[in-house]
Amino acid sequence: GCESELSTAQQAQLDTILAQGASEGIAFFQASGDTGPDECLNSNAVGVDFLSADPHVVAVGGTSYPQGGTETYWYTNTSIAGGYGTSTVFQAPTYQLPLGLSMRSVPDVSADADYATGYAEYCYSGGLCSGWEESGGTSAATPLWAGLAADINTYLNDIGRPTLGTASALLYQIGYNQSPYAAYHDITSG
Repeated sequence: GCESELSTAQQAQLDTILAQGASEGIAFFQASGDTGPDECLNSNAVGVDFLSADPHVVAVGGTSYPQGGTETYWYTNTSIAGGYGTSTVFQAPTYQLPLGLSMRSVPDVSADADYATGYAEYCYSGGLCSGWEESGGTSAATPLWAGLAADINTYLNDIGRPTLGTASALLYQIGYNQSPYAAYHDITSG
């Protein structure tokens, strides 16, 4: 839910649970939402999803990546777009300070979320749908990142290293490192 829809006690309880999980090596991923900066539609306010804003969570946004094209921010119309924004609850975590932020900003990473360029899925639900269809949204992009984390964690386990845990901090660290081959690219259009 939206940050403004949760009480301070609920926010503290969820953050404690997420912090404990991260300290135990669990990496959490949360979709940033599919309505641009308007994740608080129920409260008629602009805001971000509480879980994606928590610093112990990797917030996954949406892009559009047409075959053979350039990856851009996913924006279909004013009510269908990759979620983004700034938390009103959490200060910028240490890993976002080099960006000059004072409050936590989301998303951290993104992947293709456009229904026109996204994922093929097979659906059969008693006549409601049948066959292959295109799927998308940040809820489709998020499992992609979680799968990447699972692959990384398998490798780290195999070589006797700690798993990702608070994955955001490590993902930012990789992004800040200078190397001949950039780990990420900024999405600056769309």
